[in-house]
This record gives sequence, structure tokens and C-alpha cells, in this order.
Amino acid sequence: MALRGTISRRLRNMHNASRLLVRILSWFRLSQALLGGHRYYSQFEHQYCPEDFRACGEGTVICKGVCFLSTNRVTIGKCAYIAPGCYIHAGGGFHLGDYSGLGAGTTIITIEHHHAGAESIPFGELRLVKPVYIEDYVWVGANVSILPGVRVGEGAILGLGSVVSRDVPAMAIVMGNPAQVIGHRNQKAFEQLKAQGAARSPAERSDKLWIPPLTRRKYAAILKEFGFDEQDYVAYKRGPGHD
Repeated sequence: MALRGTISRRLRNMHNASRLLVRILSWFRLSQALLGGHRYYSQFEHQYCPEDFRACGEGTVICKGVCFLSTNRVTIGKCAYIAPGCYIHAGGGFHLGDYSGLGAGTTIITIEHHHAGAESIPFGELRLVKPVYIEDYVWVGANVSILPGVRVGEGAILGLGSVVSRDVPAMAIVMGNPAQVIGHRNQKAFEQLKAQGAARSPAERSDKLWIPPLTRRKYAAILKEFGFDEQDYVAYKRGPGHD
């Protein structure tokens, strides 16, 4: 038992040392070429800086727990936000626009394997370059997957868990697998707010809550159990002015 424990500890130490070596070597040009042209990071340890990317605007927030491949092919606008748990393979090119946000667990792929007429199976040596381009003021919900070659138009909303396999029109609201257009934003209100400069970073914290009328009717008996007292109930009744 003692010998088995010693061997197990040594194997773990060797594994940790090899991971550390790959992370260190990946900062150098020659080793990046040998490792496939990427910088490999532990997604739970690395904190990205603007200098890591081809371009990154002011006010952008990238949380810990985000994993990028090929940061040299990433451009990010100003005041954008990338939540923890996002995985972005940017080998084919990735752009995130101004004031756009990626919810926790978003997956984005920009490279596709070649299989039709390939010289080997399950796929060939070639990889197809298909950039993903997300325009300004886009809201991507948690656990959304965006497939290679997709362009997301300005002001679009991608609902929780959607699998987006085709372009999303500006102002569209999409949901599902595959994602389908289920509605559109109010374009007049959107353009007015944009003209007024009333944009906020998705990273900004908001403590304001509102209880919609349907929620008040459906959960009237249990709202207090969740900590909403009568004063809160009345204060939140007004809600957003344009809804």
C-alpha cells in the first residue's frame, strides 16, 4: 500500500510539472509553433489582459474561468463582458462588439474539421476557417453555443442554452436548438437609447428588481417566503416605464 501511494504521488507530481511546462513554453514563438500555434492556459487560473489580444477596448471585463485558444485572433470592443466558464476557440477569428456580453458557460467555435473528400477519417488534416462576429449591444445568455461562421447582428438577444448555427439578424431574439427567431426588440426604443448614449456595460452590477404583474399573481402566496416584504412589493410594482 505504501509503495502504491508513493507511485501515485510521483505520477501526480509529474503530471502537474508537465502542465506547468506547457504553460510556460506556450509564451514563446517556437514552442507555440510546436504546440499548434496556440497559447494553452488553465481555464481556472489565468487572468487575461488587454495585451493578450489583437485588440481589446477600454472597460472590457473578462472574468477568471474563461478559456481562449488563439488570443492573437481575437478583437474585443469597449465595455464588453465575458462571464466565467466561457470557452472560445478563436483559431478562425473572433470579434465581440462594444457593450456586448457573453453569459456564463458560452461556447464559441471558429474552426471546423474537413471531412467531405478528406484523405483520412474521421476527418482530414485541413481545418476550415469560419470566423464568428458578434456586433455591438448583443446579449448572449448563459450556456449558449455559437457554431463556426455565425454573425450576430447589432442588438440581438440569444436566449439561455441556445445552439446558434446560422446568422442572427439585428434586433432579433432567438431561442432553442437550433436557435429560432421568437421575436424582436423594439427598434425605435433601441435607437433612441443609442442616440442618447444610454449604454451600460453588461459587467455593471444592478441591484434593482421588479416583480412583474404575472409573477405577483402566480406567486402571491409565496413571495414573502423569498424575502419580499410588503414595502418591496409596492416599490417594485411600477416596473420599467417602457414595458
